[in-house]
Amino acid sequence: MSQVLSNSHQPTGLKRTLESTAAAMSAQAKRKELIAQNITHANIPAEKGKDPYRRQLAVFQDVLNGFDQPTVQMVGIKQDQSEPLRIHDPTHYAADAEGMVSYPNVNSIMEMQDLFQANQSTAAYNQLMASAVEMERIHLRLLDV
Repeated sequence: MSQVLSNSHQPTGLKRTLESTAAAMSAQAKRKELIAQNITHANIPAEKGKDPYRRQLAVFQDVLNGFDQPTVQMVGIKQDQSEPLRIHDPTHYAADAEGMVSYPNVNSIMEMQDLFQANQSTAAYNQLMASAVEMERIHLRLLDV
């Protein structure tokens, strides 16, 4: 009889796969939130006398979930330490004494590329989940359950 039916205390291959994939999808969703935040702040200059917004980057780590299945999770956020964009515009309200305005170190094109990669990862995880469910469905049909 199927492991699904014979031993409800042991997680099935399907459950392990879904758990691992769901964790990875959650990490990608958090990554997308950071990307959206970066894009939102991309063109907002720093207030006079303050540092501009810094690009936020997701920090991922490979981990084993509760079923000893490898997955990835977001374990933190780090700030991109590259220099802010400085533009000479002495008429701008946020210009410093030298007439320079500081903008975030966010490149919208790079953020869109990161978003594309995150979406591709999410699509791959969705396909993995669908394949795992279909394999379990076939398995149960073969067992005539």
